[in-house]
Parts: sequence; C-alpha cells; structure tokens
Amino acid sequence: MELKIYQDKNGVAQEFSKYFAEKAKGGEPFHVALSGGSTPKIVFDVLAKEFGASIDWKLVHFYWGDERCVLPTDDESNYKMTVEHLLSKIDIPEENIHRIKGENDPEEEAVRYAQVLKDELMEKMVFHSLIW
Repeated sequence: MELKIYQDKNGVAQEFSKYFAEKAKGGEPFHVALSGGSTPKIVFDVLAKEFGASIDWKLVHFYWGDERCVLPTDDESNYKMTVEHLLSKIDIPEENIHRIKGENDPEEEAVRYAQVLKDELMEKMVFHSLIW
C-alpha cells in the first residue's frame, strides 16, 4: 500500500483527477463509489473542468457509498451535490448513474440498492474472474 500526502484539498483534487482519468482510459467499464463532503466537491469540479471532455463517460458507472434520507433536490443530498459539481457538466448516460434514492423508505431502499449493486457489480465480477 502506498500513502500519498498533499498540501491541501486542491492538491488532492488535481492528483486524484489525473489518477481517475488514467484509470478510465482502460476501454472497459469503470465503476466508482462516490461519497459526499467538501473534498469530493473539489475533485468533481476538477474532473468536470479539466478532464470532462477527455474521459469516455459511457464507460464510467457511478454509485454512492452513502446518502442522506432526503429528496434528491435537498441541499443535504450527496446526489444533488454530485449533480451540481460533476454530472451536470459531463456527458454521461443516465443508465450509468446508480443513485441511492434517499427519498424512499430507508429499509426498502437499502434492499433495493443492495440488489442494484449485486446486479451491476457482483455478476460482472464473477464474469471477469472467469476470464482470468
């Protein structure tokens, strides 16, 4: 494991965005779990502005690691923050955005989203492991 330390959030955003863009060049689907907070906002801004046109967004799939139990238009929504800072600024297919529906009943949504993750990730992981 390698530990990298940067001077500030802007340094993190720049370096992570370069890393992200490089990883997304593989020609195969690229699955990313997102979180909320102030550092991801800066990363999303850099990704959109500096790499938005050069990444093949058709290959990128976004998921959320956490979400608040609020409407997707609520200022507390991690999904809303991602839309404002990244998704509205890039050309990504709607079907590649796998959000947690915070407006739904939390228990039912946990079951639904677990199935989304299973359908989108687990079966693909098995497929890839069969190729190797």
